[in-house]
Amino acid sequence: MIRIKLFEELNKSKPKVIIFQGSPRDKDTCPNMDSKTHTVVEYVVDKYSDIYDFDVIDLSVNQSKKSIIQPCKGCVSTAGGYHCHWYCTCYGKNDEKKPDFMYDGDIYTKLEECDAFLVFSPIHWYSVSSQVKALFDRLVCASQTLHYDDAIEILGKGNLKNSEITGKFAQSGEYNYLLKNHLEGKVAGFYVHGDDGANDYDGKNLPESFKDENFTPKQSIIPIVNQCRYSGINVPNDLIEAFYINKGKDYYTSNLNLENLSKPFDNADRLLENLKKYI
Repeated sequence: MIRIKLFEELNKSKPKVIIFQGSPRDKDTCPNMDSKTHTVVEYVVDKYSDIYDFDVIDLSVNQSKKSIIQPCKGCVSTAGGYHCHWYCTCYGKNDEKKPDFMYDGDIYTKLEECDAFLVFSPIHWYSVSSQVKALFDRLVCASQTLHYDDAIEILGKGNLKNSEITGKFAQSGEYNYLLKNHLEGKVAGFYVHGDDGANDYDGKNLPESFKDENFTPKQSIIPIVNQCRYSGINVPNDLIEAFYINKGKDYYTSNLNLENLSKPFDNADRLLENLKKYI
């Protein structure tokens, strides 16, 4: 009994870390092969579960029936944090017409309760996957907004999206002291990877108009990193892993041989080891 109790106490003491698996690819859907991102996430969970209490949130297309993230409507531009609230009041839980994973997956609650979150994403079109972008679009409500309960008390439930009412309070600033960064103090890390075009242009010349000499993989995630920092989320530079692999290699071989490469797993190790310093 003593050993069981100690084990339970040890588990409770482990930091809670959310991992967002941001690749849309899934072996049970049309790609017919697991993504490199999936493989790395599985490696991380298997190796570091004795240190961290992981909650893996899979955003791949195979989860689409339960992981549809509805788009941000940008209503923060109407009257700032008086019109945009935490949690997002544009959608709700168990809505059959507009299912929303941010609610149905309790993402807002999980982010409040975690010690840190990590985002793993492939690089698509010099940016993160559309799933990851949608996730962070819906986190604009974390930055200098009213909490849902305060919004109802101040505005009235029927006026949460009434611009005349929200605008009046935004202009007066009467309740500005209630505006806050709701994820302030959380730690976040990012792992983004790309194939650098693989062998797309073997034997061909890139168009003259294509000049990417100054582009680095890290640039694909920096806009989201900066938004996190603006919101009070701690994203240290050593919790950003961004890199290319497989340049000049065909995609099929690259996927099959991922486990023979050291870089993807070494970089994941570095990210998880560095995370220890911050939580």
